[in-house]
Amino acid sequence: MFKLAKPIFLKDMEKEMNITAFFAANFECSGEDAKLCITGATYYRVTVNGEFVCYGPARAPRGFTRVDVIDISKHVSWGLNQIVIEVASYNCDTFAFVNVPGFLQAEITADDKIVAATGFNFVGFADIERVQKVMRYSYQRPFSEVYLRKGGSMLKMPVSTVEPKLGFMIRKVPEPEYHIVSPVSAAYKGELVPTENKRPYQRFIDGVGNVGIMGFRLDEIKQQPLIDLFGYDYKVTETKSDLNFPYEIKKGEYVVFDMGQNTVGFIQHKVHALEDARMMIGFTERDKDNGKFFVMENDITNVVDYHMIEGAYEGETFEVNGFRYLYVFVTEGKIELQNLSVREYTYPLGEIPKIKTDNKKLNEIYNAAALTFRENTLDVFMDCPTRERAGWLMDSTFTARSEYFFTGKTTVNEAMLNDYVVATSFPELPEGAIPMCYPAQSMAGMFIPQYCLWFGIQVYEQIERSGQKPEKYRKILYNLLDYFKKFENKDGLLEKLENWNFVEWSKCNDWVMDVNYPTNMLYFRYIKCMALLFDDAVLHEKADKLKDTVIEKSFNGKYFVENAVYGDDGLKNTENVSETCQYYAIWMGVADLNEPRFAYLKDVVVHAFGPFGTHDFVPYEPSNACMGLYLRLDVLLSLGEKELLLKEIEDYFGGMAEKTGTIWEHKTASNSLNHGFASYVGAVIYKCLEK
Repeated sequence: MFKLAKPIFLKDMEKEMNITAFFAANFECSGEDAKLCITGATYYRVTVNGEFVCYGPARAPRGFTRVDVIDISKHVSWGLNQIVIEVASYNCDTFAFVNVPGFLQAEITADDKIVAATGFNFVGFADIERVQKVMRYSYQRPFSEVYLRKGGSMLKMPVSTVEPKLGFMIRKVPEPEYHIVSPVSAAYKGELVPTENKRPYQRFIDGVGNVGIMGFRLDEIKQQPLIDLFGYDYKVTETKSDLNFPYEIKKGEYVVFDMGQNTVGFIQHKVHALEDARMMIGFTERDKDNGKFFVMENDITNVVDYHMIEGAYEGETFEVNGFRYLYVFVTEGKIELQNLSVREYTYPLGEIPKIKTDNKKLNEIYNAAALTFRENTLDVFMDCPTRERAGWLMDSTFTARSEYFFTGKTTVNEAMLNDYVVATSFPELPEGAIPMCYPAQSMAGMFIPQYCLWFGIQVYEQIERSGQKPEKYRKILYNLLDYFKKFENKDGLLEKLENWNFVEWSKCNDWVMDVNYPTNMLYFRYIKCMALLFDDAVLHEKADKLKDTVIEKSFNGKYFVENAVYGDDGLKNTENVSETCQYYAIWMGVADLNEPRFAYLKDVVVHAFGPFGTHDFVPYEPSNACMGLYLRLDVLLSLGEKELLLKEIEDYFGGMAEKTGTIWEHKTASNSLNHGFASYVGAVIYKCLEK
């Protein structure tokens, strides 16, 4: 794939945590045809003649790296040109990428000649502005950003070739969009009031060293912006006004900028430090308390820290962030903020299917679903574009449906599933098991058995949509089946599954042991999908028997009971009942609501359940969004209850679309307010409005 380039990095630094390096080369170009072939780790940003070109690479499974071939003709001119590639090498375990040592491999071809290549004419520099020893951004992602600006950003360093020992894979997913967008208003101005707030425990700060995570100890970290911001109360002095750059902000002041909706990308600023100053840019998805900064939103280091000597600066964050509101704090000195904007990093969605309705709320929700998809889809289907940026299974089954609906294609789904198939190994996991999110570096062998089963459903739906042959998935799916057979009891039901058991973000997760019936309903669906994919008569019989057993053991004539536990007299059902368990039974194909024996359950599902439902049994656990209420969307759709479904969608999702322009992870404004699976509501709205 590369004709001349070799993998390089700063000498003896490729395995250090949180190293930022620059690699630069001059090259001659006499025509318009110029291409860049590039890969690297962990992330890189490319500029040619000072112009932004791209950010990458697309993520790859263990043992591989993805290569981009980019036309840079519009960025070059006749004669001498310069390329600068900034590389962040993180060397830490995350949910967001596979951990590999830092490297860069790149070459430029102009007029069919290689005019620049790593290992030959690229020079290396260390970034002396970006601070190495900082807090993690989150438990699930790498490091936050702190910059010390002292008049020079790069120090020339020796470069050596390295051996990442990775196979090459070409990018198959679309190139991201990089539109520049600006705030719509200055939402608030305020003052920072020093206080004695007590800092809460944070696992990515205090837990480093004992939770399988890699990072720097707090006593190693000199700049602590997150902790510093705990030391203030936030007093609002002025509310919403039109944008009017520049803004002069002095010590103890802040300005809040509103992007109008959740926005994902790289934060850009242009600032003149009128004297030595410290500027921090904070970001949040919501206005939680009328202009007061919520320091620990989403359990992340939601601040970028700049320490500046007097002078003029332009900058752009290297990491991707997500937010609606941007807070510019000045804790030392005085600045003139001349501009603030965002370079988006999103899926190139283009025109989407049009819905036929005059209902303003439904239109807003539909557009919010499209934005949610666009901001959570790149090389994989991410759960959220903030805290994790991770390719979680289960979520991805629904985002894959969104991809097919919004684009008519299965490109990202194919790439995501293929990452599992071609991975060289999952050494932290039991034989046959697969990661709960991928590409990622599993922390301390953590995985979710139920998500392994959702993988099979996602594969089945991919084959249905694409018309491809399922053969390449045979090995991984049958290996998974062998893994689960070890947990079958004498009735053929799964029991006492290991590791992190997950059914839903609700009390359902307290009821997963010993025999969890929603999990066995999912197991039935997995086996049935395999039987259909591979025309396996043995698995058809196994699935049918499992279905009958689940009904016999779990169904009490009205509802499906959640679980059974072992006691002195053997395995007995509990009295635990959840709304979500009923949806699992229906969605997985265990309960056919057209059968007379399920008539009562059908009536309850339609007339009592739902986000605003009332119920006639106690104890009872209502569904959360993930995943009970999303299963409900399909259940009501299958029953033809379109009018009811649209009413519930309007009432339930309308506030989300209004507040953030995106769809949320939970029923309430907690955790991620921009979650990939939630985009599926757009497809449901469209189906409900179809004639």
